[in-house]
Amino acid sequence: MTVLLNGQGLKATGDSMSIAPHEDYSFVNGWEYRVKMAASGTPFLKSNEWITGRLKCDAGTFDRLQMNYDLFQEVLVIQQTIDGRPSVIAMNPLFVHDFWLSGFHFRNIHDSVINSSTGYYELLYDGQVQILRKWRKKIIDEKVINGSSFRSEQRMFLMYQNKLIPIRGRGSIANCFPDHVKEINRYCSTHGFHPRTAGKESWISLGLFIDQLP
Repeated sequence: MTVLLNGQGLKATGDSMSIAPHEDYSFVNGWEYRVKMAASGTPFLKSNEWITGRLKCDAGTFDRLQMNYDLFQEVLVIQQTIDGRPSVIAMNPLFVHDFWLSGFHFRNIHDSVINSSTGYYELLYDGQVQILRKWRKKIIDEKVINGSSFRSEQRMFLMYQNKLIPIRGRGSIANCFPDHVKEINRYCSTHGFHPRTAGKESWISLGLFIDQLP
């Protein structure tokens, strides 16, 4: 199923959306979503419930959309009413820029090294350096206990000079800035900063510190 979105064609109507007839649509960007739930729990960010969110895509910015983020398939899904029929659409990531839901801001990241999108990342800090968190869910087989279940995983990244850099420890942060290794290592030691345990506010503080380095 192809979805058509643009500034006139996509209209929020209460808890769902409808495509207004006889509008001049832009050609966009998705297909009918199929749930692949072969495990207990939820493949989504928090729960199976729809979340009112915001989407920025090639066609513009749209508010009050009913959305969710499937971390297992890594797709953004939107609930719509098309021709009077409820539909759930998986957005084509080629057309998605950013989306916001439940206090999270996700960005579609393009890596210049591989010249391709690498998927959606939570944007924690947006300055000269971007600090990103990648969320995923995998199915873990626990037959002895309760069968298969979803397990959430997170990885941290820096985006600097259009390069996506995985963070594995303090050293990988400092090595991104060879002229400031001592300052960054000193900051991490002084503030007790550890990538594996740092919370959102600590990452933001680190981003602010890096941005003020000469």
